[in-house]
Amino acid sequence: MGFALIFLVRVGLIRVLELSKKGRLTQFVERQEPQIRAKLCRHKWFPPILIALDPTTPPNAALATQFSKRLFYIDRANQSWLARSIRQSLEAMLRGPVAPFRLFKRSGSPWEMRLYSRDKDGSYETDQLLDLMQIERQSPIALLSVRDEVYHAAIRQQHGEDAGPETDQDTSVRNPDLVSYLTAVMKLKAIGYTVVYFGFPAQPLASCLSKIVIDYSGSFREPRRDLLLGKRCNIMLCGSSGAWAFASLFNHPVAFSNTYVPFLSGYSTRDSFIPQLLWNERENRLLTFQEMIKTEWQYSYKSNCDRDRIRLVKNSPEEIADHALEVVARIQKSFVSHPEDKDLHCRFNQIRSESKLKQSPGQISTIFLRKFAHLLV
Repeated sequence: MGFALIFLVRVGLIRVLELSKKGRLTQFVERQEPQIRAKLCRHKWFPPILIALDPTTPPNAALATQFSKRLFYIDRANQSWLARSIRQSLEAMLRGPVAPFRLFKRSGSPWEMRLYSRDKDGSYETDQLLDLMQIERQSPIALLSVRDEVYHAAIRQQHGEDAGPETDQDTSVRNPDLVSYLTAVMKLKAIGYTVVYFGFPAQPLASCLSKIVIDYSGSFREPRRDLLLGKRCNIMLCGSSGAWAFASLFNHPVAFSNTYVPFLSGYSTRDSFIPQLLWNERENRLLTFQEMIKTEWQYSYKSNCDRDRIRLVKNSPEEIADHALEVVARIQKSFVSHPEDKDLHCRFNQIRSESKLKQSPGQISTIFLRKFAHLLV
């Protein structure tokens, strides 16, 4: 059995995915969805069998069910002879963790993950949810998800020592302020959008936001509804939150802001980002993009910032709002480019290509790049 299985894997008739041991939402999506996409895309032959080895506790039960329509899971908890034989053979062959597969969606692709539902496309379920939340069925929707200090505190309280290193106090320096998204919310509402707060259940909204957004994070939130909103939304405003995966799964653009790893954002070519900048307190200046790219992850930790006297400069409310409106304009094909934009992006992407980190297909905001063109030196 083991020899035959290894042979089928070697010749490409079976594709194996090893899932994240942490069970994080982003890696759960990144490692499975691209493989299913490649298998289902027209004009592409792909191995007919996909096996997900040893999935951890899924971050969203409905998401696991969604993927299980196309994947055969081999879990350590399954002690049947067949499952044990397959698992042992695959583990012996892999001999270590497998990196996430780098197959990304491309701009203009008509493909998106099908939402499995008793009705054809889940529209009936979605309409019922919108009615429950008192959202007009035809309204364009922007999801808002921000991983701030309140979110991390709630995670630490709920999971204790198992919360993960990204929730440590040392990483608090990277957390944006949810209130800084107020201007973007107001401007989106002014052009007809309904903004839905897609937060952690124990992450309360500030009063200034609670009056103008629909709070989905409390009594409304259920795993299945996460998928329904991910499919129904038009755009997601994301402040360093893994919830981007729900929008990207269905090929909707994500506007990343306050990213703390230089230029590492965007699962799709339709996504864009604006990073936190780095201020050198010794020299009283911003680091250039060339200098930022060399820092990688180190200044997402307060101890490293204190050591080198570096301060993370959060995106301003105006920058976040301009970025959101730029993404909307690109959806509507009404964004006005300037003659110098192409050159700015070429210079930025040349710097970005020098990073040792995995390259993401998302692009930096054009308006943000115009504002900080002087950092391209």
